[in-house]
Amino acid sequence: MKKWKIILFSFLGILGILGLVIAYLLNKEPDLPTNLPAEITITAKELCTAFSENENASNKKYNDKIISVTGIVKEVLKDEKNTTITLDAEDKMNIVSCSFFSCSETDKKTFGENCDLADQENEKASSLKIGEKVTIKGKCTGYLMLSGVVLNLCCFDKK
Repeated sequence: MKKWKIILFSFLGILGILGLVIAYLLNKEPDLPTNLPAEITITAKELCTAFSENENASNKKYNDKIISVTGIVKEVLKDEKNTTITLDAEDKMNIVSCSFFSCSETDKKTFGENCDLADQENEKASSLKIGEKVTIKGKCTGYLMLSGVVLNLCCFDKK
């Protein structure tokens, strides 16, 4: 009889700890690239060349990874909230499109303190000048015909 009580309480203890771990993971703020190290460092030209030469292999290598890309600002596009920086890849057909974002009220609930940082990065991006050399870190989402190589959730890489 005593053995069953020990087993029962041990089992309930393990379930309790498991429940706490799951609750922590579900309520943890997601990381933005600002808080994560770059997995790959590359130039805009090298990145575009890789996708031009073998898109499938490049998708496997770069997609869903945080990458740091250095290049020259070709264009700065701003809408009501967000800024997109286009980096020149020294090829008329290829560019790297880097999207910065500004947090909405819903985003602030999801990303918490990270939103202040994202808003600051978005503001900095909107003030860039064409021809400036920058290093931008973001999550690679692949290659689109009209947008080139796409990086989302971007920030400036301070290395």
